[in-house]
Amino acid sequence: MTIALRKTMDGVIEAIESKDVDLLLNYFADDAVLFDPHFPVSNMEGKSLIRCGYSWAFLSVKELCISIEREFNSSDGQSGVFELRTKYRSQTGKQQTFFQMFMLEMESEKISRLQVYTPCAPKNNFRLFLGASRLIKRLFKKDVEAGTPVYLK
Repeated sequence: MTIALRKTMDGVIEAIESKDVDLLLNYFADDAVLFDPHFPVSNMEGKSLIRCGYSWAFLSVKELCISIEREFNSSDGQSGVFELRTKYRSQTGKQQTFFQMFMLEMESEKISRLQVYTPCAPKNNFRLFLGASRLIKRLFKKDVEAGTPVYLK
């Protein structure tokens, strides 16, 4: 285990669990890239779009509990893969437990790239919500590319 990488991942988890976008963004470089297929914009470059993505994601979340199951780190300590168990409760009370893989790269003690994957596609109402959000993105592409998605206006 690389101490700086694990400390960063622990901080990211704390920020996500508390739904604190500002705290979360402190761990990212200004030009960081986040890929998460669960967001309406899957590939986000820069803190502005990452902020929009997580702000959107936290709208449906009532409670999150995330634990690290396994981790694999590079020999230089600048990248790693974390297998996370996520317990999720939506604002409507629906509960779900699932695994995620976070692939993390760091430069100058900040996250430069984070890729998030799950073993399968989102399910049930979330799939519908995600589909609707992606449709809105296509309809209002100009707003999304300007860094202010229409769903956050």
